[in-house]
Amino acid sequence: MTNILTARVLGGTVRIFALFVFASILATPVFAADPIVLFDASNIDDESFNKAAHEGLTSFERHNNANVPWLAPAPTAAQAEEDLNAIMLRALKENRNPIIAVGFAFAPILSKVAPANPRTHFVLIDSVVSGANVQSILFREEQGSFMVGVLAAMASKTGKIGFVGGRDSELIRAFGCGFAQGIKHQNASMTLQAEMTGTTGFAFRNPEKGAEITRRLAKNGADIVYHAAGGTGNGVISAAKDLGILAIGVDRNQNSLAPGTVLTSMIKRVDVAVYTALGDAKAGRLKPGIRQIGLEEDGVGWSLDEHNLKLINQDMQARMDDIRFEIMSGQIVIKRYTPATGCPYHDFGPVPAN
Repeated sequence: MTNILTARVLGGTVRIFALFVFASILATPVFAADPIVLFDASNIDDESFNKAAHEGLTSFERHNNANVPWLAPAPTAAQAEEDLNAIMLRALKENRNPIIAVGFAFAPILSKVAPANPRTHFVLIDSVVSGANVQSILFREEQGSFMVGVLAAMASKTGKIGFVGGRDSELIRAFGCGFAQGIKHQNASMTLQAEMTGTTGFAFRNPEKGAEITRRLAKNGADIVYHAAGGTGNGVISAAKDLGILAIGVDRNQNSLAPGTVLTSMIKRVDVAVYTALGDAKAGRLKPGIRQIGLEEDGVGWSLDEHNLKLINQDMQARMDDIRFEIMSGQIVIKRYTPATGCPYHDFGPVPAN
C-alpha cells in the first residue's frame, strides 16, 4: 500500500500525522469551499518550490482564519505517479473541492480524474490540463530566467556560465532557454554549459548530484551556476560556496542560504499562485482555463537584498531595471522553449521519453 504523509504547520512546528489520525486536521474550513492542497514531493521544506507553495497556503490561513489541509507522498514513497494518484484519490474520497495540485507531475493524473469528477474543481499549478473543471496556472519562467541570465553575464569573469536543471522536461528547459537568451542578449560571446540531473522526480531531491554537476561545470570554467532543480539546488549552492564561485537560486529568495555566494535568485511566486487559488475558491470565482503569471503580474523576477547587495553594483541594478521595462513593453521578445521549436541559443539535446 502506498504511504501518504499529511502534515500541518502549527506555531512554527511541523507535526506529522498518519492518515488514520488526520481527521482533526481535515476540519471544515470557515468558508463554504472545502479545499485541499496536494504536493508532488514529500520534502516541503526544500527552500525552493515546495516551501514557496506552502508559504502561500499558510499565509492564506493566517489572513482568512482558515484551516486548509494538505497532503504529500510519504518520505519513504518512490513519489512516482502511483504515489501522487493515491493522495489524489484520498482527496476525492474526502469530497474535497477544489483540489489544488502543486507541481507538473500531477498533470497525467488530472487528465484522467478531472473528466471523471465533473463536479469537483481542480487547480493545477505549473502545468496545463484542459477541462471544464480545471484551472491551470503557469509562470513565465523564461522572463525571470532571462533577467538572471543578463545579470550572470554582467557578473561573470570567465565568460562561461553553468545551468543545472532538475527533471529533464519542457518546463525545466524553459528555465534554461530563457537563461541562455539573457546571457546572449547581454554578451553574445559568452557560453552556457547545461546539465540535467535526471529524468524522474528524484532529480529534484538529489543535492549530491547537484554538487557533483556544479563541480564539473566549475572545472570546465564556469564561475556562475544557475539551478532550476528544487532541493537538488541546495547541493549546487553548497558546492558553489566551497568552490568560491557564484550560484543563482530559484523559485523563492535563496540569497540567505549562502550570503556572498548566491548572486541572486529567480523568484517564481508559487506562494502567490496558491494564495490566489484558495482566495478564488473562497469567493466562488474559480474559472477553468489557463492563467499565466509573469513580470507584469509580479509573478517572476529577481531578488536583491542585504545578502547579495555587495555583488550587484548600481550600474548592474540600473541595467536590470532597463531589462525589466524592455521585456514588459515588448521591446525584448523572449522565446519559450517547446520540443517542436527548441531553444535559439542552446541545444538541450533530444527530449527524454518520460
